[in-house]
Amino acid sequence: QAITQNFLNQMGNLDMKEMTFFWEKEAWMGYLRKQRFHLIICLSEGEIIGLAIGRLSSFYDYFDLDKIIIYKKYLSIGLGSRIYNTLEEVVLEEVSSMKLKSIKFLLEVSSANKRAFRFYKKYGYALNYEAKNYYSDGNNALKMEKFIYL
Repeated sequence: QAITQNFLNQMGNLDMKEMTFFWEKEAWMGYLRKQRFHLIICLSEGEIIGLAIGRLSSFYDYFDLDKIIIYKKYLSIGLGSRIYNTLEEVVLEEVSSMKLKSIKFLLEVSSANKRAFRFYKKYGYALNYEAKNYYSDGNNALKMEKFIYL
């Protein structure tokens, strides 16, 4: 489905408000021009209140989960779980249709974002690597991965 200018603006606003390191509008537009991206949007009264976005590699062997963003006032009600589960289901359906037997999900999260780290651990992600002083604020990047066998 096509992304309207209104939705693009809402995604950028959500990202800017809730993320320490957010994408500029041009980065969003560039990302959405890529092939094999998956975007799950959660709406309330026509407004975006949460989203998850990532993309499949060109060989369909891994999926980069780039962002899960939810407005703070909607945290702790299961919205992140619903968005993540939907995204994973859509990706697995596509990978399965390609007759592949497994896929690796990848992500990185700031070491300062303990809540997100716990969320990803709950969904089966394991810490693969810690990149020291990765972010401009001096925090480390926790590189996480999850293997799913179909």
